[in-house]
Amino acid sequence: MALVKTTLRIPEELHRQLRMTAGEQGMTSEEILREALQRELDRLNAGKRRSDVSREIRDLLDLRVTTPSAFLAELFLQSMPAFAVIKDQESRIRWANFFFEETLGASLAQARGKTISDLAGLEGRERERVERNIAYVRESGAAQKAFEGLTLKNLGTLNIRAERFPLEQWDMFGDVSFIERDIRVASFDVKSDVLLRMQRSSPDRMLEEMFPAFLRKAPVAIALKMPLVAESDSIILWANEQYVALTRNGRKKKTKKVQGERTSSVFGIGSDHPLFQSEGEVVRTKKARITKETLPDRGERWSLRFPIFDEREKVEIIGVISPNFEQEDERTS
Repeated sequence: MALVKTTLRIPEELHRQLRMTAGEQGMTSEEILREALQRELDRLNAGKRRSDVSREIRDLLDLRVTTPSAFLAELFLQSMPAFAVIKDQESRIRWANFFFEETLGASLAQARGKTISDLAGLEGRERERVERNIAYVRESGAAQKAFEGLTLKNLGTLNIRAERFPLEQWDMFGDVSFIERDIRVASFDVKSDVLLRMQRSSPDRMLEEMFPAFLRKAPVAIALKMPLVAESDSIILWANEQYVALTRNGRKKKTKKVQGERTSSVFGIGSDHPLFQSEGEVVRTKKARITKETLPDRGERWSLRFPIFDEREKVEIIGVISPNFEQEDERTS
């Protein structure tokens, strides 16, 4: 078989611009091209890497990994029907999930580099309250709950329950927020094409490193579960420490993890518990569901459950996020 040698010729105008760019950045034209090609290869490979949900589940079930991959953590955050945002130390948005984009009517490209005050057009006391709460997290390095009102042009006033927390290693902080009006027993539609939308975006390697840390450090209980066929139980693929603290192991101050265990076992509940009815409904209807349920020795607690779809739009994972809305915090504004 003969080898065919091809030569790629760059137009003179493009070559001139390339030399200018290289000079400004202290690089050679070859280095600039090599870097651009590598970014494009990474983007193309990301499309393949970001589509095998089943393999990620197997790795967690077989305990080959003990924490969600960057891909699975991002899939959770992008599928979540609540706000998830990463901001820098100047309170500028670095990343936001699809729910944020759709609710505020601004793409990530439009939101990136802006503060929530600028993006929402906040003024007066609203702006002062939001910026004061954000400054507390930035300056103290501690998590904080906050109750805030945002007046948006297209939605009117939204009352937000925000949970902010530091991501120290990257000098950033995370934000999980819920719209007050959505905190009620209800089921609602969610998008099933999250994977496809993720594949259309170019990955940011530093952000990808932050996604698993976001799930670990968020001051809300988070779990990824695999529904069982009978829909009367589920297997916990992974849970953060806030979620583990709600289980029997957490109450006994044991360090044993709950990964790979059945939900019924770690909570000591039967198959008729309302929790499983909610999980079964998420799988059957492919809708998100928020409910208030009683856990053994933990009282009532709100939980938001939502479907996480694979590339065939089948519900492969149930995402769970359970904030402690009953707990008052004196710093809440």
